[in-house]
Amino acid sequence: MESCGGRLRRIWAETHQDTIRVWWQEAADRPDDLEIDWEHLQIRLIVLAPSIKPTVPRLVKKLGYAVDLIEVKKFAVGSDEIILVNQLESPVKEGRATAKGMQVYDKEFYKDKRNPRSVDAFFDLEAELEGIAKHRGWNLEPKFNAYYAGFKQGFFNVFGVHWVGTKSFEVFVKMPRSKLAGAKRLCPYRSEYNERWKQMTIRATEDVKPRRLIPLLQLAYDSFVGEHPAE
Repeated sequence: MESCGGRLRRIWAETHQDTIRVWWQEAADRPDDLEIDWEHLQIRLIVLAPSIKPTVPRLVKKLGYAVDLIEVKKFAVGSDEIILVNQLESPVKEGRATAKGMQVYDKEFYKDKRNPRSVDAFFDLEAELEGIAKHRGWNLEPKFNAYYAGFKQGFFNVFGVHWVGTKSFEVFVKMPRSKLAGAKRLCPYRSEYNERWKQMTIRATEDVKPRRLIPLLQLAYDSFVGEHPAE
């Protein structure tokens, strides 16, 4: 399961934690609100691949480390590209014991990993976006995972809210590069564009009102649903 290179990287991370700490402290884009307990640093493995076999989640449990299995696929939409990210869940334990269901990403889950006050605000913002989507009649399904709450059309997020560290979060809006100029004019707040993920991000603050984002969200919905080929 684990390659020789993977084992070597894991061992290196375990034995060079001081080096990792220096790299983190010197990083120019290090989040200010993310605190790390360097005295109890735990190694976590992340596997990125276009597709992961169903047997892999069971095998990684034998490594004794926390492992994130993430499938990353890229699709063309006209002249633009959309990246689909899917995090595989850990399998239900086998045996005679009572089986446990899928992880529930509720407030209790997030408050165990994030700032509790921020979690309440995160859910308030998600609820407002969900209300807007329902009121506008958008065919979108809200989905939560460990890192974000997204509003999906099929397998793809159109917009949502994702975490940045433990306290902050952002509104993200999927936007093809061809629509970016118009989207910038519709956005009443300062935003950034991620070329790799083809999305605009707006840092969620008390000044950000979801209803003022309706024209931008409508553009994203119309562009995405209209340009993406039917599955």
